Amino acid sequence: MIMEIKIILNGAEQTVTKQQLWDLAANGTIRPDTTVRLDGRPIPAAKLKGITFGQPKDIHVPVSPPTSDSGYNDPFSFDSTSEDIPFAEISPQIPQQYASRNSAVGGGKAIASFVCGIISLVLCGGGLIVPIIGLVFGILGLNSKNRGLAVTGIVLSSCSVFLSLISVALLLPAVQAAREAARRMQCSSHVKDIASAFHNFYDTHQALPALYTVDEQGQPLHSWRVLILPSLGETELYQEIRLDEPWDSEYNKQFHSRMPAVYACPSNNHASSGNQNRCCYSAIVGEGWNRGDANKEETGISRSPFRPIRRGNKDKTKKGVLTPAEKTGLLTGTTDFSSITDGLSSTLLVIEVKEPFCWMNPTADKTFNDLEKIGTERGSYHINGFNIALMDGTVRFVSNTVDPQVLSAIGTRDGGESLSLAP
Repeated sequence: MIMEIKIILNGAEQTVTKQQLWDLAANGTIRPDTTVRLDGRPIPAAKLKGITFGQPKDIHVPVSPPTSDSGYNDPFSFDSTSEDIPFAEISPQIPQQYASRNSAVGGGKAIASFVCGIISLVLCGGGLIVPIIGLVFGILGLNSKNRGLAVTGIVLSSCSVFLSLISVALLLPAVQAAREAARRMQCSSHVKDIASAFHNFYDTHQALPALYTVDEQGQPLHSWRVLILPSLGETELYQEIRLDEPWDSEYNKQFHSRMPAVYACPSNNHASSGNQNRCCYSAIVGEGWNRGDANKEETGISRSPFRPIRRGNKDKTKKGVLTPAEKTGLLTGTTDFSSITDGLSSTLLVIEVKEPFCWMNPTADKTFNDLEKIGTERGSYHINGFNIALMDGTVRFVSNTVDPQVLSAIGTRDGGESLSLAP
């Protein structure tokens, strides 16, 4: 049994008790390289089991040199062939005052973990913040005397995290559906605004706007989407555009990215980006107008986009609402309300499309043939349907499963069809 403990402080040898030795080590006076003599045997303090060293103090504690009669040439070469010196048998591993403090701190964390676990369960998950805090406190409190509370807190917090994740998984579809419903309503509002702008234009000009304006050679210049800008409250933008130059001239290209928000569907992921091809609303091409060279084989003549084709026109019996201007300088087409004999409430004005395009492009509007193509030329970013505006200004949400013949019938202005969309 070790009976005598000696240390050397500032060159003077002192005999200390076990408790004093622990205190000196804990407050940093004794360092790991300080030699401690146990019954005359020089041993580095670091070799003693359970000793806890604090922060080094300014007091220099030299290592005691070995004595010739100690039997050891270097205290740092002390060889414990089996294990470190079992100093724990004469003193607890941690001084009592420090052990009590650590135990109290760990116990507090265990209690905090338990409380967080209870709160998160009562609040049915309480989000993820409370249970995560409970998990952290529980892990930190595992080494305390309140280990049981720490384990319970970890279990309760883990259950709360699991419940929170399940709740998020269940609620996410409902939240997404609610957001899409809101976007669809906003899109419906955009279509309504466009339809109102047509009526405002009509009140001013006593005719509907042209599908597009033309130059002296009959080439398309500007779309109806440009012509109704003043009726949409975009007079300043309208005045900046050069109407006597093509929509894609070097000057007019700067306006491609300045599309009014009313022309973008909110459900389109690119609607708020700088993507120029993000317009989602189209008119239906009127009498005698087809895209590109649709009738080249029948006429033998290659036509520019939406140039009039008077012979062999497959769609000549289907008259849409809008027609191109007949000559340069005109902003209106040939259609007024009196020529819409099918009735304003049964005639299509604007339709939402799935493939967006540049809002200034005068040749991007859809044809009657496009109305028969589900998922490409017609449809939308909404689920299961798309918005349309009728000539009377009403807006409907139409299912993608609508009969193409019905949709084509309401696209004509004087086809004499009795078909209509159910409200």
